[in-house]
Amino acid sequence: MQGKSQQVLRLLRQQEFKQWVLNPTEERDIYWKKWLEKNPEQYEAVLKARELLVRIRFKERNLKESEIDEMLSNIIARRSWYKPIRRREWRFARMAAALALSIATSYLIIRFGGVSEQEAHPETINNVVRNTPKGVKSQITLSDGSKIFLNSESRVQFPEKFGDSRIVELQGEAYFQVAKDSLRPFLVKSRNITTSVYGTSFNVNSYADDGTIQVALVEGKVSVKKGNGEPYMLNPGEKIIFDQNKGGEKVVKFDPFIETGWKNGALVFVNSSFGEFVTKLERWYGVDIDVVGAPKENWNVDGTFDNESLEEVLMGVSFTHNIRYAIQEKRATIIFN
Repeated sequence: MQGKSQQVLRLLRQQEFKQWVLNPTEERDIYWKKWLEKNPEQYEAVLKARELLVRIRFKERNLKESEIDEMLSNIIARRSWYKPIRRREWRFARMAAALALSIATSYLIIRFGGVSEQEAHPETINNVVRNTPKGVKSQITLSDGSKIFLNSESRVQFPEKFGDSRIVELQGEAYFQVAKDSLRPFLVKSRNITTSVYGTSFNVNSYADDGTIQVALVEGKVSVKKGNGEPYMLNPGEKIIFDQNKGGEKVVKFDPFIETGWKNGALVFVNSSFGEFVTKLERWYGVDIDVVGAPKENWNVDGTFDNESLEEVLMGVSFTHNIRYAIQEKRATIIFN
């Protein structure tokens, strides 16, 4: 927390950064875009510092130096994570305190000074929700040109038109092709995991009943964090897996076809247990599956089925595993001999 606050503070005291945010030009955009490419770990600090600057809409009142010092002391006293400030840092900390006060003053003026929140923010942004039931996949193009490939039994929510930020909420699984924007990172929130990018392609798997949340980076670079924890920076070909039941996370390599082939119609099983096999079939084909009997403990499936029907999949599995099956409309039965 302390390191992140110091990063934000360093950005706020840079005149070049403030000019970029408040008076952007093509030359400044190019400079800071290159700076972000070299310093991807600063994405969140840049986003926070930019948010603080653009929210200032009213003239700051003049403060006496003693008032700033007193206010800063009160702020520090309430934050146990804040270490004692060295004398040479005091000037920068006072500036941050003045900035925080100006934001609070802005809110009070909006709330109690005769200006309604609607007048202060005349544009009402409508949220859009897209759902895919079992057996259905869809492709969505967002207002910035980004594309979302939404897997079966999934849900996304996003603004009809992006403002100062680009935030998408996801339940289930989706593949993202994000349009580049050096000023506005693209945030995907899936339960307690937040993935931050500026322009890249990646897959997020966050089905509630799977017990894990997985983010796989195909190209570009992303920052992934759990709650308020420290972010993980992924490189192309890396996937981070968060265990929601036992806790902990790990970064592993992955095969792009296995991870994202679903968006092109490839149903892939890699050492899948019987439970995983059934769940995936139900989502993929939009059916309910009944099971008669029980599999052996070491039952698993490996295989790829490219745009094949449910009957073709079950037939193929029946050749290598001791099962029979029956299909009637939206219901199927798997029978163990």
